Amino acid sequence: MCADFGVLDRPLALAGGQGGSWRVGRLVLKKVGTDPVTAEELRWLGTAVASTPDVRVASPVPASDGSWVLGGWSATTFLEGEPAGWRWAEVLDAGRAFSASVARLPRPSFLDRRRSPWDTGDRMSWGDEALTVRTPGLRPLIDESAAALRPVDEPSQLVHGDLGGNVLLADGAPPAVIDLSPYWRPVGWSLAVVAVDALVWSDADPDDPAFAELDPQMLLRAMLYRLVTDDVLGRDTSAVNEPVLRRLLLRDSSTT
Repeated sequence: MCADFGVLDRPLALAGGQGGSWRVGRLVLKKVGTDPVTAEELRWLGTAVASTPDVRVASPVPASDGSWVLGGWSATTFLEGEPAGWRWAEVLDAGRAFSASVARLPRPSFLDRRRSPWDTGDRMSWGDEALTVRTPGLRPLIDESAAALRPVDEPSQLVHGDLGGNVLLADGAPPAVIDLSPYWRPVGWSLAVVAVDALVWSDADPDDPAFAELDPQMLLRAMLYRLVTDDVLGRDTSAVNEPVLRRLLLRDSSTT
C-alpha cells in the first residue's frame, strides 16, 4: 500500500483524531473507507486547496495510478509541527487564515451527497433538514438551543468544520491545518465550533479573550450542531453540554 503512494519508509502510528493514521515518510496515510463520495471530496480538496504564505495545508495527494482512495486508504502531505493544544487564539487565527485562503472557491457539489452523522447534524442545525431528536436526555438542550436561534448575516463559504485538534504550530513557519473537514458555512461558525469543543471537552476558560469576539449566535449554532450530531450518534452528552449551553444562552441574552 505504501509503495502505491510512492513512499517506502517505515510506517509510524500517529496519535489523535479517530486513530488509523500513519506517517510514512513525506505522507500521512489514513483509513477512509470506500465511499465514492469520499474519493470525490479528496480529489476536489487535492486540486483546489493548497498552502499559502499564511497557512500550511495538509492537502490530499493521489496514488501513483491517480486514485485518491486506494484499498480504503488515502494520503495527505505530512507537515511539521506540534499540536496547538489549548492555544486557542492561535487555533482561531489559523482558522481565519485558512478561511481567507479558500474564500474564492465555489461550493463543491459533493457536500450535497455526504451522509455522515456530522453532515446530518450540520444540516439539521441550520434548518436544511427537519430537526428530529431520539435521545431523551438531549431533547431539552436541543429544543432550548434551537429556540434561541436568530437569523445570521455572515455569508457562507468553504470552511474547516473541525479545527480543534487539527492545527499544528512550528517555529518560523505559518500555522498548519490538517485533516480537512470541509463545510459550506460562515467563517464565524467554524471558529465557534472550536470554542464550543474547547469549553465542553477541554475545560477551557469561558472568559478566555480568544473567545470574546465570537458571535453569540454562531456559538449557539455550533452548540446545536454538536448536540444534534451526538444525538444522531446515540451519545447522551447532556451532562457535559448543559452547563456550557447555560453560559452561551446567558451571553446571547446579554447582547440583545
